[in-house]
Amino acid sequence: EQFISSYKVVVVDNYARWCGPCKMIVEPLNALFQKYHREGIFILVKENAESSLPNRRLREKIRAVPCFHFYVNGNLVDTVMGADVSVVEQKIVQLFQQNGLN
Repeated sequence: EQFISSYKVVVVDNYARWCGPCKMIVEPLNALFQKYHREGIFILVKENAESSLPNRRLREKIRAVPCFHFYVNGNLVDTVMGADVSVVEQKIVQLFQQNGLN
């Protein structure tokens, strides 16, 4: 909740420790974070979907892992399921463009 309210664009990566695809995309996601992170503008947050206290906003929206939730100005605007990091990056670029954050 803190990140969602503090950044213009937030991507929440819901993962599980047992999930093979989640493990395979750790490095590509780290590269995305390094490429796009800007303080107060964009952040990628990892959240364990198995946690006893998952984000209440997202709990009912997680149907598979990995599952990415995209927020703009605190509002959920899109969800992407699956381990295709290129789709996640395309969505980040699209949200930057739509919100004048290039």
